[in-house]
Amino acid sequence: VACEECGSGMLRAQLSDHAMACPQRRQQCGACGTSLLASQLPQHLRTACPMQRLRCKACSAEVPRREASSHVWLHCPAN
Repeated sequence: VACEECGSGMLRAQLSDHAMACPQRRQQCGACGTSLLASQLPQHLRTACPMQRLRCKACSAEVPRREASSHVWLHCPAN
């Protein structure tokens, strides 16, 4: 049988294990809820997720990426 997501051929007995590890499966980001390919999730968390928590280099506070700029300019007690 073939995986519906990536097209890889395998034995039917292997399909359920493959489905959990297939790089073409859709996965939801645990931080922001965006649905994307599982293979893209690490990059999304490193560079794009607006809810991924980042540590302020000045005060060490953890803030969501979408609030990092305003934290640095308006709210950081170290600035």
